Amino acid sequence: MINAKFTIKNYRCFSDEKPLEFVLHNGFTAFIGPNNSGKSFILKFFYEFRNIWQTFSDPNNLANSLSSQVLSPNFNGVTDQAEVFYRYHERNIQIGIEINRIRLLFEVSRSNQQIKNTKLIINGQPINANSIQIRDSYFRHDKLGDGTSQTDASEILELFGKLSRSIYIPSFRNAINIGGKDNYFDINVGEAFINMWENWQTGSQSSQNQKITDLIRDIGELFGYNNLQITAARTLKTLQIVINGRTQRLYEIGSGISQFILVFASAAFQNPSFILIDEPELNLHPSLQQKFLTSLASYAQDGVLFATHSIGLARSVGDYIYSVVKPENSSEVKQFEDTPTYAEFLGELSFSTYQELGMNKILLVEGPTEIKTIQQFLRKMKKDQNCVLLSLGGASMINEKREQELSEIKRITGDTPDSIYCWIDSEKDSNGTKLSTERQQFLDMCGRLSIKAKASDKRAMENYFTESAIQKIKGDKVNALDDYEKLDGRWGKEENWRIAKEMELGDIKDTDLGEFLLLI
Repeated sequence: MINAKFTIKNYRCFSDEKPLEFVLHNGFTAFIGPNNSGKSFILKFFYEFRNIWQTFSDPNNLANSLSSQVLSPNFNGVTDQAEVFYRYHERNIQIGIEINRIRLLFEVSRSNQQIKNTKLIINGQPINANSIQIRDSYFRHDKLGDGTSQTDASEILELFGKLSRSIYIPSFRNAINIGGKDNYFDINVGEAFINMWENWQTGSQSSQNQKITDLIRDIGELFGYNNLQITAARTLKTLQIVINGRTQRLYEIGSGISQFILVFASAAFQNPSFILIDEPELNLHPSLQQKFLTSLASYAQDGVLFATHSIGLARSVGDYIYSVVKPENSSEVKQFEDTPTYAEFLGELSFSTYQELGMNKILLVEGPTEIKTIQQFLRKMKKDQNCVLLSLGGASMINEKREQELSEIKRITGDTPDSIYCWIDSEKDSNGTKLSTERQQFLDMCGRLSIKAKASDKRAMENYFTESAIQKIKGDKVNALDDYEKLDGRWGKEENWRIAKEMELGDIKDTDLGEFLLLI
């Protein structure tokens, strides 16, 4: 699991007085902010520094930099290299990356873009640059001048490798006709995209054929099409789309589905570690925004970072959320910790626009990881088109003090019978264990409000996963949990939705969770 803290100074709109600080994790990380706040530059940072990540992923290059040898990788995709630096003074870009016990510091020179002053700190102790070697993925170094010590370097080397395999998807994504050969940032566009589609769909590699088949199936399910076919037109200048028997060219269909095709295919072609996407909500109805992000994430090995204007989207999908503001010349980034009432949350999600499409049911779940997981099950049941998922805000919010907020939700939904449902984990240690007082009181309160609520028969969501689905994501050595067994780090909860995506409908249908979802 990735847990790397970044401290970035003097990059674009982030000064050394107000550095950009955040932690990179697996899963979904959201950056919320108004226009021109700097949130897009956070994503572009990883794109523009790609050549540096590739350079440092080679142990020899990292060792050479630590020994003060000159490395000169240019910024990726930047015409004027000077524009990457903070404009209100002349100091160098400074980068700090901390992972586990290791902290790596380096600068990028403003005058010539060379990497300089690379330093290594292990367990808070600066390491003498002349003593550092990297062998067999270990830092070997003098230990206070008394013999040699070694520290595992595999995590930070692996991090650089993952960052170098990340892709950046800009906010303008209907770029199918831009150019003939060049990519638009990391999106494949133009005739080159059509040719690649044709090669993957009809070529000799079955794994590529299967990815295109899976991609078409995913898009069809998301839009609720009974039949979807996508093939390269004979001229190889566009795609031919057949939707429920009606044939169209790619340029003739709406921008929503065209960006699904373009972005999903680009991600599938490149098999990225992280996907960095700017304003994923653009050109999409609110009911499709969550689905777009979670489906896109299935093409990323490690996670998705997204910049957005939508607080509701960030709260419903983001495992980690940061706010970005720019009060003067320098942007500021902070953890977003404000917890809304349920009614505010529904407003942020534009619930009224969901209702216009017949999505008049609400399912309350504990948190963002449950939203993304249950969304996969509802999709298999073909019920995700009429239900809005809403986070309760975590275990601490499951108590009888939420009655007023739940009553407000009933008012918003028009107090329609059977319109609000709620599923929570039981957290039970065994079949005979009673629910905690807080959880039982919460269920009783839901009953008084005529909200159909249930606590799981098993301990938690991850206890419903089959071993075959788990092993498709985590490998053959990871076994399924017993009904009341704790997760205890076997995998991260942010990976639950990936496992749920691999389950079959029959795996969940006859459980108490499946029976509950079928009622909705």
